[in-house]
Amino acid sequence: MQAPGSAALPYVAEFVAHCKTLVARNDRAGLAALMNTPGAALAHPSLDHILPLFVALGASGSTGTPGERCESIEGGVRLAALSMDSILFH
Repeated sequence: MQAPGSAALPYVAEFVAHCKTLVARNDRAGLAALMNTPGAALAHPSLDHILPLFVALGASGSTGTPGERCESIEGGVRLAALSMDSILFH
């Protein structure tokens, strides 16, 4: 959700798109290594907003094997830099 005429910053859009690609592929190893991707440090200069993803990934007990799923829940980007998306592991 953005103000009219505004858009996500390029590095935010790239990082969000990368996350959604990993989720769509059910790439749990890729999600676990997310902070090693280009732009990750810029998108998350402190870890307090990305660590819950890793906690949820670990708590899901999943390994990314066939039959396990994860999906992105669209939340939009606010203030050009805050992705409100969620990821559901099941």
